[in-house]
Amino acid sequence: MNLTFICPQLSGNGGTEVALVKAVNALVDQHDITVILSSTPGNPTWLRQINSRVRVITNDFTNSLTKAFYFGKLFVGARSDDHFIILAANLIKYASIIRRYCHKQYTITSWIHYSLDDQQMFNADNVLFADNHWAISSSIKEQLINRGVSEKQITLVYNAVDEYNGKLNQVQNDDVLRLVYIGRIELDDQKNLRELMDGLTQYSGKFTVDFYGDAADLSACQQYSKKVGISSCVRWHGWVANPWDEVLEKIHPNALVLTSRYEGLPMTLLEGISRGIPAIVADFVGYQDVIENGVNGLSYSRGNLAMLIRQLERVKQTRWSSTLVSQSTKQYSLDAYKKRLEYAVKQISRS
Repeated sequence: MNLTFICPQLSGNGGTEVALVKAVNALVDQHDITVILSSTPGNPTWLRQINSRVRVITNDFTNSLTKAFYFGKLFVGARSDDHFIILAANLIKYASIIRRYCHKQYTITSWIHYSLDDQQMFNADNVLFADNHWAISSSIKEQLINRGVSEKQITLVYNAVDEYNGKLNQVQNDDVLRLVYIGRIELDDQKNLRELMDGLTQYSGKFTVDFYGDAADLSACQQYSKKVGISSCVRWHGWVANPWDEVLEKIHPNALVLTSRYEGLPMTLLEGISRGIPAIVADFVGYQDVIENGVNGLSYSRGNLAMLIRQLERVKQTRWSSTLVSQSTKQYSLDAYKKRLEYAVKQISRS
């Protein structure tokens, strides 16, 4: 089957890139795969992880008109046996319009890596123009159904995490709460790090926070940490290709923390838990697929600082089993993921 994955602008450092690599590499043995990127990633090193049999096309459009022309030409020239898996809502609608007016027969599948609700990046209703949908979390599946999509059109694929066989996290038994954040450094908007820092100002014990990630909003975050008086407890590492070795060897965290307003199915959450690190997460859409409260982490109601503080205290006081925490990601193994993807591809062929 001819499968073409069409991606929005990607930085090269995010979870979407990780998920894309795993998906195309899992499918390339059975299918002809093409990946089309709307722009050259700022960090292109992740492209080397894609199987050499996958055709990768990168673009650098000078404006929206050249982008529309490129994809218009692609869709107009598509054959009946072409299948487009599209990660960008606006392009889903565009592909549907061209198919309709040019009387084409290709299929369109949505594969969105963010919650459809609580975000302002795209018009979520444009996703409805797809023939079928790959949902990376049960909450996104529910959001699609709430928008009128038939459950038969949705395949729950989740994401995959590489099997981890190394040394699991070992917490230091002292009076310091050690937290790690891995993701885009963003004071407000999606990542909502202001809430984390506000909560920590009211935490009564000693703590440290190590931040790893793209410096999208670094200056604002650093200034805010100084403003609220916690800068001496915070370390900013920037983007690190593989932070986990450093986290396990030098930090020994009590928890990975994620105070996001919305997510899809965060890869760093799966990666951290697979290494035996429990998580404290806001109740963003999709967290329920990963977090088993009291088993591999804790959740709190976003905006409820008192509850966040209680969970910080609880995660410090709890004697977590790193083995049990790690084992909770079994359903996200690569073998299980491959089976779900193949089932999803079969559903495409029936649409």
